[in-house]
Amino acid sequence: MPPLLSEKESRYDIGPTDELMNATSIPASFSLPRRDGHTHTQFCPHGSREATEQFIERAIALGFETYSLTEHPPLPRSFIDPTPDQSCGMRSEDLEPYLLHAQELKKRYADRIEIRVGLEVDYLPDHQPEIRNMLDTYGPHLDDALLSVHFLEGKDGWRVAEARLGAGQW
Repeated sequence: MPPLLSEKESRYDIGPTDELMNATSIPASFSLPRRDGHTHTQFCPHGSREATEQFIERAIALGFETYSLTEHPPLPRSFIDPTPDQSCGMRSEDLEPYLLHAQELKKRYADRIEIRVGLEVDYLPDHQPEIRNMLDTYGPHLDDALLSVHFLEGKDGWRVAEARLGAGQW
């Protein structure tokens, strides 16, 4: 099977976010649109708590054209977050303030970069009616969305997909 990227394209692989944040420039020959499609904000319960403006300013300095804020919405009330600190979704009372903050940033930076307001929604097949209701309510206020799989159902209930699992946990 041929590689997904040609040798020329693979030379411009930017790497992990921490490398991007320390980069001084992106090569001029980089041909893909300069877009970040997945950034959390200070509303993320497991995020860095840094001001979103810092990330936007860095993206502008690096020549990005589009920047998507894709925060985790509250998990369905019928779903129990399996993480010890219950940190996989924002609190229900933070959803509207997040959207207002993101819309304000979109307006503030409109002349410098396209800010897209979005959510990163977890795929939870048994909880679709509640997720659909949330998207029916807030979807008209979104420019972007990600569907993610952070949880998998196993023999002892739901588990976080990113967690390192020991033998026998599934």
